[in-house]
Amino acid sequence: MKEDTNKAPTISNLQASKTKVVVGKEIDIICEANDPDGDQTNFNWFSNGGILIPNGSRATFKPITQGRFTVTVVVTDSKGKSSSQSIEIKAMYLWLGTLGGQKSEAWAVSNDGTVVGNSQYGSSNYYKPFVWKNGTMEALPGADPRRAYSITKDGKHIVGQAKDTSNNKTQASIWSFEDGKYVSPQFLGDLGGASQARDVSLDGKTVVGYSYDAPSNGKYRAFVWKEGQGIAKLDNNWKDSNNNEYSAEAYAVSTDGKIVIGRAYDGNSSFKAVYWNLETGEFVNLGTFKSNNTGNSFAYDVSEDESVIVEYAHNDSGYNRAFVWKDGQKQELGTFGGTSSIAYSASADGKVVVGYAKTTTEDHAFVWTEEAGLQDLNELFKDYLEAGEYLKYAYGVSANGRYVVGVGVKDGNDQAFVIDLTFSEEVESWPPKPNDSSKLWVYFLNVDQADSILLKGPDFTILIDARRHDRNDVLGYLQKLGIKEIDLLIGTHPHSDHIGQFPAVLDNTFVKEVWMSGDVANTTIYERTIEAILRSQQTKDTKYREPRAGYTTQIGSATIEVLSPKNLDNDFNNNSIVVRIVFGNVALLFTGDAESVAENIILTQNFELNSQILKVGHHDSKTSSSSNFLSKVKPKIAIYQAGIGNPYNHPHDEAIQRLISAVATIYGTDVHGTIVVVVDGNGYQVLIEHNHPSVTKGN
Repeated sequence: MKEDTNKAPTISNLQASKTKVVVGKEIDIICEANDPDGDQTNFNWFSNGGILIPNGSRATFKPITQGRFTVTVVVTDSKGKSSSQSIEIKAMYLWLGTLGGQKSEAWAVSNDGTVVGNSQYGSSNYYKPFVWKNGTMEALPGADPRRAYSITKDGKHIVGQAKDTSNNKTQASIWSFEDGKYVSPQFLGDLGGASQARDVSLDGKTVVGYSYDAPSNGKYRAFVWKEGQGIAKLDNNWKDSNNNEYSAEAYAVSTDGKIVIGRAYDGNSSFKAVYWNLETGEFVNLGTFKSNNTGNSFAYDVSEDESVIVEYAHNDSGYNRAFVWKDGQKQELGTFGGTSSIAYSASADGKVVVGYAKTTTEDHAFVWTEEAGLQDLNELFKDYLEAGEYLKYAYGVSANGRYVVGVGVKDGNDQAFVIDLTFSEEVESWPPKPNDSSKLWVYFLNVDQADSILLKGPDFTILIDARRHDRNDVLGYLQKLGIKEIDLLIGTHPHSDHIGQFPAVLDNTFVKEVWMSGDVANTTIYERTIEAILRSQQTKDTKYREPRAGYTTQIGSATIEVLSPKNLDNDFNNNSIVVRIVFGNVALLFTGDAESVAENIILTQNFELNSQILKVGHHDSKTSSSSNFLSKVKPKIAIYQAGIGNPYNHPHDEAIQRLISAVATIYGTDVHGTIVVVVDGNGYQVLIEHNHPSVTKGN
């Protein structure tokens, strides 16, 4: 046989005009390649999203959603030899636009990136409240909505101000999310004059704000509104000589609705940051930075555990300084070389605070973290800003600490912005760490055309599958998330895209128990996996099991039910270990590569299958997720793991359609990146790396 001496073409340079870009901005990409044999070369371009327009050795790319995109070029010569190279493009939402006017402002953001704020509309200078998500801004409903200031972390409730046209009163209002949309506001009443709501508890049953006590020339009165009880004044203990209370304003309420913070006039020409304890009736003056405790201070937000209060106060020089009040101690956050700073909002754990601080010339939005201190958002995200643009005020941060919203300057006008902090490696990269130890964190890792799922609970850690052997990313994820010990390592079946990194995991973490299906594969990676298990048994006393359908065990607060295999045959996929894991009142079903054959066997055994969260079988192949099986599982969320442009064309439209018919919301790692489901025992929240819509047939 004649030796093939033809050499593949080589790529000497693949370069984009920008690798960090705002959604909707077009970038140019150029590829330089040559063929050692002098053959003609063809350029084929691919991307995992956005709009890619190839033109020979050049291409233009425009992202239309936020995410991390891969643009790949394959250079092929006339004899079919080829080389390929990829470049990553990060595209981030930034400017939210307006409702048709020139200016807008963003005040708050939920954990999934839903933003609320206010915008000029049409040619008018008046503002209307908006809700924005994934590139779309809409006005909040109602006959005459006026302002929006806060949204719950789950996005179910928004509060602000709207005009009740039935009595011509401008009142504090709440919008609730029902049947897939926000409905017209509920008016909360007033204390005599116009009122506005500034914050709402997680359940939407406690709202705080302030109201005039008379139609005109009155004083502001802080109020609390409770569902079923109506609106009531919060007492200000400071009174004038006639025993009349001075003005007070409430700006935030704790998640559980027990603590209210704001400011109150002290009768000495100053406002003081204060908080009210709704259970005990306690009223506390938080003071200032001045040595004699005079001057102004202002409390804006409170952390979920009520240990951190965000505010600003006068110092001895008379300037405002942002600080956090934590466990009775003030911590000043600093400035950017100017005189003043103001803090507006904190994450649920109090570890991320946002606001703005003066430079020597202008105000700049900041993010403060416990690890990095005060950072200028303009510096962290300078690669996304065009000439003349800057981020001025940061008004809100999501409870999970991921999103920041506020006001910046674009085209000479104030405009609302949203920033995803995970797009700055200097703040934190994705995925988020399991920072709430009371919850179950489930990570569907983005590991290309392979499976790997990590479950980190309050008292258990489980890893299901570990990708291919030609990468080391699963171990990298474990190290980033601080995982040093694994209670249970499950290899659903011995294909290399499921157990490929088992040797690395076993050699570098403390694994207490390993489950395998019992199938034996004639592959090098299977042999290395067995050798690694034997080493771990000898050095770490690791246990080994080949579980069968009907076996149940408890690891910490997790109940693990094995649904398959019942017996082994010659089909690795249908011999996959299928487990249902129950945490509190939430069940999660993990199916490996099980196909309809295994699903039908499971259905004959009368197992409890109902599960809110389904890991879809076999990368969402048409051979899995049968209608009968889905009708028993009744999933609310379906998640598959697949690689971009994989040779099997996963996910298959047939499987997607069956999931849609089962009324499941579908997420995939090829579209959404690493997907994180946070379970509190009663409900769950889905966090995604790339803000794409859920998967539908054909997309």
